Amino acid sequence: MLSIIRSDGNALWSNQIPNSPFCVRPIALVAQKENEKNTKFLMDLMINPEVTNIEKDGLKLPYGNVRVKILRTMFEGKMSGILSGAGGASCQLCTASFAELTDLALVRSGFPINRTITSAKEIFSTADTENYLLLPSKDRSGLIHEPRSEIDRILASRLHTYTCVFRWFMLLIYHISG
Repeated sequence: MLSIIRSDGNALWSNQIPNSPFCVRPIALVAQKENEKNTKFLMDLMINPEVTNIEKDGLKLPYGNVRVKILRTMFEGKMSGILSGAGGASCQLCTASFAELTDLALVRSGFPINRTITSAKEIFSTADTENYLLLPSKDRSGLIHEPRSEIDRILASRLHTYTCVFRWFMLLIYHISG
């Protein structure tokens, strides 16, 4: 079991199965709104420097050194949108528009997983950041702010994925019957 315990002995948080996709482990407990500004502060202050150091230097253990590659895959939808910059996108994995996601012929043919952090940074680099102007929305693939991560697949947990798939099917049924 993994726990965060206060100095008075009371548990603030505990997890019976720490590495399970059904349970999440907090990186920090912060009593602030989850938004782009606060996320940038936490990523720049705590997370990105630690991840960079661990991936560069590895872990030095008494029994030998271990190389580490961290896959950040357990972020929920809102955080995923903030970290990828694609908070206005219909899909966090592909660049399909909402109209394409509801086109039956396109749905049957499938969608490529083509949204990358590199492409998001390229789109953002064309923005006029001094005047806070991005490209017109049709050209920016749902990008609404600067990406805050270096990792491509910032996918939601299994529960959020099931919820998004269910929502997508409901929208599809609604459009087919409408």
